[in-house]
Amino acid sequence: MRSEFLEILRASKPKNTDIVEHVFSISDDKLLDLAIDLSLAIRPGNARKDKTKHSFIANSALSGGGFPCDSVDCREQKLNELASFATLYSDGVFIQDPFEKILLREPSSLTDSDRKNIMFGIFTYQKLYPLIERDIVKFAQSTVSLCQHHFDTTARDLHQKQLSTEDKIYKGLKDAFIAQCQFEVNITKGSKQPFIKVTGPKNLVEHGISYLHLNGNCNDNIQYILNSESLPYIMKDTEIYFTNIIERWMKPVIDDLFYQKWHATFYDTKLLTDNNTQIDIATSSINSENYTRSASLYSNFQHFMPTIMNRPLDEIIEFRIKETESFLVYRDKLDSLIKNSYGWSHTQIREMFEDELMPEINQINYKVKNWKSDLRVSSNEKLLLGFGTVAVGLVSGILPENITEIIAAVGGYSALESYNKSLKPDNEAKNNDLYFLWKMNK
Repeated sequence: MRSEFLEILRASKPKNTDIVEHVFSISDDKLLDLAIDLSLAIRPGNARKDKTKHSFIANSALSGGGFPCDSVDCREQKLNELASFATLYSDGVFIQDPFEKILLREPSSLTDSDRKNIMFGIFTYQKLYPLIERDIVKFAQSTVSLCQHHFDTTARDLHQKQLSTEDKIYKGLKDAFIAQCQFEVNITKGSKQPFIKVTGPKNLVEHGISYLHLNGNCNDNIQYILNSESLPYIMKDTEIYFTNIIERWMKPVIDDLFYQKWHATFYDTKLLTDNNTQIDIATSSINSENYTRSASLYSNFQHFMPTIMNRPLDEIIEFRIKETESFLVYRDKLDSLIKNSYGWSHTQIREMFEDELMPEINQINYKVKNWKSDLRVSSNEKLLLGFGTVAVGLVSGILPENITEIIAAVGGYSALESYNKSLKPDNEAKNNDLYFLWKMNK
């Protein structure tokens, strides 16, 4: 379905400030109409098309969502991570529809937070458009149409499994939060609004610290603390357990798990995450082998191959299309190393770069350098016998337009062949499985 708004977006490429102004100035009714228009327009025509073992469903954060950190900088960083993974490894990545959750809302119930999510959904579309245009990134749907038979044999069974494991996952997450995190109740200095400050390990709390502003919506337990205790107040384990404060951090993680599992079941995708908690704590419901850690590849590419990460997205995509076979060979090499010798954790991927990929890239550089040197010596020796100035020209790069005729005359076909090879320094590198990476990292 065509969207007039997206057509204008692609044609005029408005500034982010113009998009912000538009989203925050239109009425609630028009905002809902815009969300419906965008959600319908971005839906893929056929989600099952060209499915492969390198097709993934991303979690909320990698889809540009506002959890676990709502800051624009963090959300953009996650999109960079997603774009890198999609371009350098996947055949296709489904991301979660940023407009879908708003579709069934009443216009009067929409908040500034909803407007911010719609705004960032538009930013996400803009940023990932080079990948969306080439069908490498697609927007997922959370709903599927099923006949009674497949509902009974597939959906019902999946739903029952999720219900049976949900309590176990909740308990695991709750125990981890209580054991490893500190919850501090306090009020803001100016407006005296209550909030809870949570500190803990980054695998549970993004950046190691998070704030929950209660905006006057406090349950009895928190209200009792505000009225009776000296602030700031460190909550006891029992108080944390019975106030259900942890729900604010647990529910999005669990919703992500089930959303991804649902999509993986119906569309044969693998689960892509940047959140180790989803893997380490929730393995009771989802096979961890089906999980891929995007951050592991992203951070190690940044460290070991910054040249690739600094290339424009379009440039990498175009080279990937041009050198499809080289890309597939390189990815097969990665798959083999990860499956047989390493794994998907950050440390394992770093070891793979250190032990396998970088030594191989360095070896290619060494061979190409020597190959060029030997070729020049060979060419010069042949050409010096017949026409010394041509040898000088090969080394300096300053040659007449009829150079091929001169070379053929003074050195014969052997010299001409050497000259032709000197114009293609990539030939030696192309024999290596990592040619795609080597070329992109030059």
